[in-house]
Amino acid sequence: CHQLMKALFFRLDDKIRSTACILDELTLTEAPLRPTFIVAVFFEGLACYRMERKSRDKKWMTRGGTALSFIKTIGQSSPWNFENKMFLLEAEKMYTIGAFQQSKELYEKAILSAKTHKFIHEEALSHELAGFMHLENQMPREAVEYFAEAVSCYTNWGALALANQLDSVANKARGALVTNSLQPNDHNSNFQFS
Repeated sequence: CHQLMKALFFRLDDKIRSTACILDELTLTEAPLRPTFIVAVFFEGLACYRMERKSRDKKWMTRGGTALSFIKTIGQSSPWNFENKMFLLEAEKMYTIGAFQQSKELYEKAILSAKTHKFIHEEALSHELAGFMHLENQMPREAVEYFAEAVSCYTNWGALALANQLDSVANKARGALVTNSLQPNDHNSNFQFS
């Protein structure tokens, strides 16, 4: 679980490919659900949607859907703990299928839910993923705003390595904003942030 979370947070796609296997246990075991297992399913779902966007291999979309269904089911017993996770997985799914307006709304719901329920690390993650969605879709101004909020949350949570990494990405996006403002007719910038 920790290796997958690290791979997702630091955007290590090769590591995601080799560690995304917790969903296999959903069908292989009847063991009682442990909190770490549930969290692992959530992070694997996020990783699967990312890998689908990167590879266009439909197995990742299917696995992401399995994670989303699982979190929705578990979430019925404790909306406080799982509402933001469900919204974030749904946002990533909508982004993956190209439903950008719906994904924006769901990222906002995930952020608000995480903030309301005091999950600052998941609030940070929701801001971060919303930022990447905007950046990858040529909306650097919005991305920078989300990244700034994510950096603040990660810093408050004590995750300084994540805050520093994301601040570096935000600085690149800010630089692109300056460059693009100097070239007002060039709307074909292609951001390549991994």
